[in-house]
Amino acid sequence: MTRLGPTLTIWPSGRKYNLPSLSAECIAAYVYLKSVHSNDNDSSIPKLSIESSIDCDSSPNGELPLHTCFCGKVSSGFSNIVGHIQQCDKYTGGLDSWLTPDQTADVFAYTSIFQINLQALVDLYFYITPDNYIDTTRPRSE
Repeated sequence: MTRLGPTLTIWPSGRKYNLPSLSAECIAAYVYLKSVHSNDNDSSIPKLSIESSIDCDSSPNGELPLHTCFCGKVSSGFSNIVGHIQQCDKYTGGLDSWLTPDQTADVFAYTSIFQINLQALVDLYFYITPDNYIDTTRPRSE
């Protein structure tokens, strides 16, 4: 399938939850890229399209989130996606291009903490009770 413009592929969310994904890293990439693309005033730049998938085969390191940039580069994982956005000629440095070196170090530290700990909290929330586990992994059809 040929895609026009940038695409973000994320883990799906159950219909019960008003979230773009059940993965904390996918949610972070979703929010970051939506924020980056909301600043685009150039109508010639294609808008970001969001896809939900459980297929990681097209990912360079076998994980989601997966970002296909309109420059052609494919990157996966929140840190790799943000790193690419900051370096890509098609973007203007990402959201944190104005930060001081100390602030950039703080962002790196907080990002590391979230990547290590946040998914465990999300998993705990969704899977702590049998009802949540069943509803999350096997949503009932209505």
